[in-house]
Amino acid sequence: MDTSGKRLAEHQEYRREAEERYKFALNPDIETKVWSECLQKAAAEVEEVLAATNNLKQLPEALKRSGRYTRTLRFLTGPPLSQDQFQLACPDWRKSNEKTGRPLSDASAAGFEMTFRAWVDGARTKFLDNPIERAKAVQSTAILIAQQEFATRKRMRLAGVQEEMASTILTDLGFTRISIGFVDQPGSLEERQFARACQFATADGSSHEVDLAIGLSGRRILALECKVSNDKTNSVKRVNDVLKKAAAWRSQWGKFVITGALLEGVLSEKEPRRLLEAEVEVFWSHRPELFREWLESEITRLGE
Repeated sequence: MDTSGKRLAEHQEYRREAEERYKFALNPDIETKVWSECLQKAAAEVEEVLAATNNLKQLPEALKRSGRYTRTLRFLTGPPLSQDQFQLACPDWRKSNEKTGRPLSDASAAGFEMTFRAWVDGARTKFLDNPIERAKAVQSTAILIAQQEFATRKRMRLAGVQEEMASTILTDLGFTRISIGFVDQPGSLEERQFARACQFATADGSSHEVDLAIGLSGRRILALECKVSNDKTNSVKRVNDVLKKAAAWRSQWGKFVITGALLEGVLSEKEPRRLLEAEVEVFWSHRPELFREWLESEITRLGE
């Protein structure tokens, strides 16, 4: 077996270990409690939007008060549309309004309503003035929202643990944490400095956020992404995000930026290969010694 084949085989073994750890850590008591919280929150969200829109009769008026309502409305379509899918169908609408809650403009609100009416799930929304049918619509829509919220909350919690673990290793090895909002040139972080949640410039003038930016020798920077996957299908999206950023950073920075991925959870067999073929440094949360050893080899280079 050649070196690259051996390296892939090792990461496949780490992938299997990560999946087993993820399964072992599943706790029905904790998971059920979080699910109940997500479901209650989602039901309240649906109730709020139906009240604000007068059971969907006054969409533009509500959207011109708050852009946050669009999330619930997307889940009332059949099938539910993601932000990207809805934006493709409705170019006048901007995803940022949903995140920030900024009111939609007249044109954007009108465009959103037109698209929504074309996609709305009539089976759920036809009889909202009937209390029994309205309650059914609230519950069924809340389940859809809660499923996404539950998965996202779990990933975010575990990703936060990943970042803390990586930060602890860096501090133990003598790296100093700094605050830096935007990285736009080699050497933005000096050797043995690191920062969390900062923006990296890309060649097209945009930027991508990185979970951890770590200063290395030769003005190089390790851009480390912390990725948690709840299942094999979801792992494709998580890895695609890393590959997209890696390509954008390579185009702008060349060899000055090394993209890394700290992985946890359940991943499909093809994901380690895709990352390695893209020259992404792959690490695993349950194998922190690998990340430490890689950093120690870089520290050795600093002293050469």
